[in-house]
Amino acid sequence: MPHPLLSPSFSDSSEAFGQSLRRMIVRALANGWRKAWFWHSRTRQRRALSALDARLLNDIGIDRRSDRREAAKGFWRD
Repeated sequence: MPHPLLSPSFSDSSEAFGQSLRRMIVRALANGWRKAWFWHSRTRQRRALSALDARLLNDIGIDRRSDRREAAKGFWRD
């Protein structure tokens, strides 16, 4: 009787596990990349907002106080 670790069914399940693990790793990396890109984008938008003058802020319906409050938020905060 062959050793259980050398049986074809073990090899198949090991290969399936490896593929599943690779998919999980790729998914985790993709999610991390999306989150980092979202945070980067949010930071750029807040900087652009804080660079607007009072007239432009008024045009979009935001006062200077709200602008400063938004710009002071950390990149991870909504």
